[in-house]
Amino acid sequence: MKRLFFYPFLLCCLTFLAFLPVGQNAFVDFDDPDYITQNPHVATGLSMDNICYAFTHAHAYNWHPLTWISHMLDVSLFGLNPAGHHLISAAFHALNAALLFILLRTLTGNTIPAAFVSALFALHPLRVESVAWASERKDVLSTFFFFLTLLSYVSYARTKRFWIYGLTLLFHLAGLLAKQMTVTLPLICLLLDYWPLRRFSFAGAWRRLTLEKIPLFLLSLGAGLTVYYVQLKTGVLHGEEIFPLSWRLSNAVYSLVAYLGKMFFPINLSVFYPHPLGTLSPYKVLLFALFLAALTGAVFLSRRPYLIVGWLWYLITIIPVLGLIQVGIQGMADRYTYLPSIGLTLAVVWGLEELLQGKEKLRKAAFVLGISVLMLFSVLTVKQIGVWQNSYTLYRHSAAVIPDNYWAYNNLGAVLFSQGKVEEAKALFERTLLIMPDYPGAHKNLAAILYREGRLREALEHMEHALKIEPKNPEFLAAKGAILLKMGDKKGAKAAFLLALSLNPNYPDALEGLRESEER
Repeated sequence: MKRLFFYPFLLCCLTFLAFLPVGQNAFVDFDDPDYITQNPHVATGLSMDNICYAFTHAHAYNWHPLTWISHMLDVSLFGLNPAGHHLISAAFHALNAALLFILLRTLTGNTIPAAFVSALFALHPLRVESVAWASERKDVLSTFFFFLTLLSYVSYARTKRFWIYGLTLLFHLAGLLAKQMTVTLPLICLLLDYWPLRRFSFAGAWRRLTLEKIPLFLLSLGAGLTVYYVQLKTGVLHGEEIFPLSWRLSNAVYSLVAYLGKMFFPINLSVFYPHPLGTLSPYKVLLFALFLAALTGAVFLSRRPYLIVGWLWYLITIIPVLGLIQVGIQGMADRYTYLPSIGLTLAVVWGLEELLQGKEKLRKAAFVLGISVLMLFSVLTVKQIGVWQNSYTLYRHSAAVIPDNYWAYNNLGAVLFSQGKVEEAKALFERTLLIMPDYPGAHKNLAAILYREGRLREALEHMEHALKIEPKNPEFLAAKGAILLKMGDKKGAKAAFLLALSLNPNYPDALEGLRESEER
């Protein structure tokens, strides 16, 4: 029994140690200002008013009140010192690794495979984005409740105590309030019913077990509809006119294979992967689709329950982030593998466990190889943490490893502009627009330089172009208002500032601009 407690404790400590360097990183200007440093309801710490705001308002295109509250608590404990925020995320990730081990060991009674799956989850370089990016607290927090929900569900499935089912619902609700990525949890419970719980062993089991999950499905449905409404209202959802269905389906097929590649060969990881925007070859997409179909067929024909559960875990948990409903402009993201990677790792490790049964020399060799892989992944993870040191290192790396990464060029230019390197920044903004002429952020940033140079008419043209693409962006509206005010159009400026404030009542640039327009 002591050894069973020792394994998760050791795994937790080793994981936290591997991610300890995040404490040396700064906040980055990708979402961190909106989520933490310039968010008045977070930057003032934990209070009853701020907690009420978290539950009753959407912010930054999302509604995840528990995540906001966790950020508020961090501010109350550490102020705006990034070290504390990062280390709390690392601690949650370490706890998640321990909880995953406990879950797998409880389900299967098999210690060594459970330890390897959990360690691979914990130390893989793909985890860095979810841990080292302060704004991704929602990943580690929602997964913490995801694992608690599954542990509670397993206890209920074995004891049939309804108060434990109530606890399962509570944990599931908490996970959804942290991030709606956990909407697929009821389906994962059904997979676990098949293996290792083996609850499908009687007639009519499918119907009864599905009915049993209805409260869980209802919670997922409610959370999914809520976030869809919020993102639709704030204009972050992109429809058929910008991302046609054929583009989204092609990217989904490509991403499913690309994620597999990055799980096995985690190189050239980037904070942003541009959406292919219909440039994928139809033959390449067809080849990938055939590969996925063949792999799925082989998994089911194998009749190995762990392969079926592991592969379906991967496919099911990644569905919300495949871009079938396009949110943002990315094609894929490392953080999206946080939950899905577990299924693939489970299938591979349990497959090797069965394959090597009775082959003692090969088992020892596989064990040594597994430890070597974990050590290599740990080194790559520490190196990837350094990429997140600050905004400049983050965008420079992304621009270096992904060809024609217009998003990285634009953001790197914004960092250089803030450092007074105007000509370097301007060249990057222009390079961005050569690759992606309709990229609104680059139009906004180039407008800022033109505004500074006194070329107000050109600056206004760029802002109008940006607003055609994102008409509900308060930052763009405030920038347009500032240009109009400089041009002497107080009425037009005031209208732009008021519209910005209708979308974000606390946006500081719009508040200041409105005050200035009324004083003139």
